[in-house]
Amino acid sequence: MKRATSVALVASGAATAAQGYWLLMWAIWGRPTSPLQSVAIIGSLVQVAAGVVLLWRERAIVVGLVGLILTWLFWAPALFNTIMADWSHVRFKPAGAIPSILLVLASWFSVQFLMSRRKAMASP
Repeated sequence: MKRATSVALVASGAATAAQGYWLLMWAIWGRPTSPLQSVAIIGSLVQVAAGVVLLWRERAIVVGLVGLILTWLFWAPALFNTIMADWSHVRFKPAGAIPSILLVLASWFSVQFLMSRRKAMASP
């Protein structure tokens, strides 16, 4: 479970950081940006760092969860607006959904790992 959580955190962090950076770079052509984009990129980098450290220190899961929360601050409203958008004129690109799917998986693995760790600590 620890290795799967670590891989999920690194993959999610890398994918969301890359897509977040890509979205932030639209500001070069005048698109307004949100400060939450920068917060999400920082959260993504925290996820990557926590995923690597998690291989040696189980307490890094707390840092990983903080990174996930920072990332979700931008991605949750973005996903909600994407789902509620008018889909009649939009072409679906599966590659655009990969960071979102990885973020959900990393969140699930992290919570499951934290819960199993707490159960192990509670039992003698």
